Amino acid sequence: MSDDLVRQVMTPPNDTKCFFHITDINDPEITRDAVHEVNFPNCSTEPNWIAIQNDTITIRPEAVKTHGNITCTIEFFKFLTDFEVKTVQITRMSSNVTAKTDFFNAKCNADDQKTYSNYHAIIIPSADALNRTKTTPAKAVPLNIYIVGFDTVSRLAFMRKMKQTYKYITDELNGTIMEMYNVVGDGITRAVLATLTGMTEEELPETRSQKRNASFVDVYPFIWNELKKMGYVTLYAEDKPKVGTFQYRLKGFKKQPTDHYLRSMYVRRENDSSDSKLKDCFGDEHALHVQFSYVEKFFTSYSRDRLKFAFQFFVQYNHNDNNYVRMADRMTVDHLKFFNGNF
Repeated sequence: MSDDLVRQVMTPPNDTKCFFHITDINDPEITRDAVHEVNFPNCSTEPNWIAIQNDTITIRPEAVKTHGNITCTIEFFKFLTDFEVKTVQITRMSSNVTAKTDFFNAKCNADDQKTYSNYHAIIIPSADALNRTKTTPAKAVPLNIYIVGFDTVSRLAFMRKMKQTYKYITDELNGTIMEMYNVVGDGITRAVLATLTGMTEEELPETRSQKRNASFVDVYPFIWNELKKMGYVTLYAEDKPKVGTFQYRLKGFKKQPTDHYLRSMYVRRENDSSDSKLKDCFGDEHALHVQFSYVEKFFTSYSRDRLKFAFQFFVQYNHNDNNYVRMADRMTVDHLKFFNGNF
């Protein structure tokens, strides 16, 4: 093919435009089969026995009043690999103890023979992050960055299933809706990769776990690596470790990717055969609330002048049925209100 012909084929005419069909979000063809009601899971009706204030862990007075004296074994643990955690310390507690890591498991026994077992997440400021030199370019706008994602939710599905959140973003936050945004590939990994690296999977080194000589995904140019150089403190939170964005078919991370990394708690919990089967709950707290709270603590545990980057991704509410995402609607609005005007 001649060069002139190639240019004719490759160069679109000046009036070329992308036309997007305006779809009725409540079209009966969609809602008839794809939309159905789901119920919010019932978590424990008894309040959690453990309370956390800053880095101090205590037993709630209400629990002692109900059950008598309570003694707990606290196991602090942290990241070892993307599939294992390392126990840092095990200590017994009858009143309070200082937290050693972001995550711990509490197993408690009371005088009335009742027991309590639960996982908890807090933020212990990272010494590395606190000592990180702030080198933001002179012309850069010093902004905190927070990205929240829900797996397998299109824009129209978001409008249909998370009506309160959509209204709050558009009416109260004056958010910009990218109506012509298109996915860059099939599946969660390809979509998230483009967001966090600016590249497609095909442009990046081989990291698929089935491939010989594959690398860990640490080789990818993640945005948080650049932000750390500018003094940012970083967080990555994602539920459902068995189908993790970078672990389901890729090799995962060899080193902890961000200063705070929620995956470690979920990995430890999934490997705990004695843990409650109510995987959507942490005692009386819904997992969604635990994850939102973890990010809120992240933003309040560091000084306001310390720039922050957080990426949070939810899979369990909609990976197999995106009707479940509507359960997150009200809680997401409350979470956004926490940040509005505060950071």
